[in-house]
This record gives sequence, structure tokens and C-alpha cells, in this order.
Amino acid sequence: MKIDKKTGTTLQRNQRNGTSEGHVETTNPIERAAIAAALPGEGNDGGPWYEAADGERIAVRVSSVESHGAYAIVESIAAPGCATPMHLHRNEEEHFVIIAGQYRIAIGAKLFDASAGTSVTISKGATHSWRNISTEPGRLVVILTPGGFEQCIQTIRNSPPEKLEEVAASYGCYIVGPPVSA
Repeated sequence: MKIDKKTGTTLQRNQRNGTSEGHVETTNPIERAAIAAALPGEGNDGGPWYEAADGERIAVRVSSVESHGAYAIVESIAAPGCATPMHLHRNEEEHFVIIAGQYRIAIGAKLFDASAGTSVTISKGATHSWRNISTEPGRLVVILTPGGFEQCIQTIRNSPPEKLEEVAASYGCYIVGPPVSA
């Protein structure tokens, strides 16, 4: 086992062939989120998963508690056709990294399609929506700066549907219109 003292990353040797391929552990929250999102079977099926928009599951990979409020990282898996309503965040910027699938994204009056490998930054206060336009589930990693909004995700799951807009508004998120069209 090798430990990088600077980052806290642990790389264990593969027991079958002695290579450095295999299980990766880290105490670095950014590395942990990237590993969870990128390695099938290593973290992307871990949870807990929360139901969000119809057809979307979200897992908090790094909470604002872990980053001392600086940021939060969440992973989203969206069914084909899944979309978020047009909304805005008063407190956070959102940074999307598309891991799988193709998304139609609206930011203000701009509309564009983005595929795996694309990153998008949405400024605080900008209206935006996205839709998975793939025929397969899509995956996003979302970095929220500063952190805190991930607590809304956890609160919404325990709220009745008629209270969703009220709960979101209590976290500075305002729904302002329907989802971006297909």
C-alpha cells in the first residue's frame, strides 16, 4: 500500500497481478468525489441517493460540512427525458461536468447541447434548466460554490410535493418556469 502524504490518497496493489491498478481510497474530498463519479462499481452506486426531479437521483459526494462551507459536490443520474424546471440560485454558482449522456442546457436566453466531457459554469442568479436528451441515463457531477444547497436536496426528499417550491426558496433557489424543451 502506498500513501501520498500530501493528498491522503492510498493506492493498494492489485492482489491478482501485483500492479498498482485496483482499489483507490482517499481522504481528500475532491479526489473522493471524482473517484466516486468516475469508477463504475467503486462509488457511483453508493449513496445515499435522493430522488430529485422526476427521473433524477442525486448523491451528495462532498458536503459543505466537509469543505467548511467552501463548496459541495453532488452527483446526478438522470433518466432519458428528465429535466429540471427553469430556476435560479441566489447564493451559489453551479459548475456542471457531464460524465455521461447528452444534455440540453438553457442559461438565460442561451440554449445549447453538451455531451460527456463538457463543463459548464452557471453564475449565481442566472436562470437555468437542463434536460437529458440521450436515450440512456445521463450523469453529471455538480460543484456548488459556496456549499450549503446540498442540504436542500436532503430536506426536499422528506417534504410533500406541494411544499417543494417553498423548501427550495428557503435555500435561495427559485423556480421561475418550466423545464427546457426537448
